[in-house]
Formats: sequence, C-alpha cells, structure tokens
Amino acid sequence: MTRLLISVIISCISFQSDALTLEVITDQPGQIAQVARLRKNGINVHIYDLNAGKRIEQELAQGLTGPDQHARQQLKQHIAAIGRKQFETRLQDAFRALIQSVAYQLDRYPAVVFNQGEAVVYGVTDLTTALGYYQRWKAGQ
Repeated sequence: MTRLLISVIISCISFQSDALTLEVITDQPGQIAQVARLRKNGINVHIYDLNAGKRIEQELAQGLTGPDQHARQQLKQHIAAIGRKQFETRLQDAFRALIQSVAYQLDRYPAVVFNQGEAVVYGVTDLTTALGYYQRWKAGQ
C-alpha cells in the first residue's frame, strides 16, 4: 500500500513538471490566437502586454491638473480609489512583459517562450502554429 501511494505521488509530481508553459510577450495581445484552445488542452498560457505600462501611465495622467503638488494629491486619490493593493498588482502585471523580455533576452515581438526559456518562437501570433514549431524542434533533438 505504501509503495502504491509513493508511486502515485511520484506520478503526480512528474505530471506537473511535464506541463507545458507558454509565455507570450507582445505589444498586441488581441492579435494572439488559439489561447483558449491551448488552455483547454491543459497548456499553461500567459500573455504579457508590452504596452500595459503605458496604458496605466495614461490612465493615471488623465485629469491631473495644476501645479505638481496638486497633481500628486490627485494621483494619490486616484490610487486610493483603485485600492493600493490592486494598484500594486496591476503595476506589477503591467511591467511583467518588460521584465520577462529582458530576462529571456528577447529581441523581436511577438515572442512565444516555451518552458521558461527552453525555446522561443518569434513572429507567430497563432499559438497552435508556434506549438507545432516547438514540437518539431523538440522531436529533432
């Protein structure tokens, strides 16, 4: 019984580590196709938008008026209205694309990164196509 339990646990751990992860870094997240299909098939897909930081900056700048001190006060009120924790989370998410891009040393976009940098497919917006390239590359190793 103990051996059976141990082998089930090992199988679960092996299964989890074999889960495929795709990180898509792009400046046009709406152009990325087949996200839902891959997720439905158990593939972890994360979309990182290179323009998210700019959008937050524009949102925060809207309606700021007057001298610097007054604008700072308005900004604090805006952040308080959003909720500080939620704002921090949005800010972290917004700059994750840039952080991942630097970490993976990406030089073109869109970029589909497989399994934390194992392989990168550039210029493809259809994730099933990118996955096909990855699988052919993997089979040839």
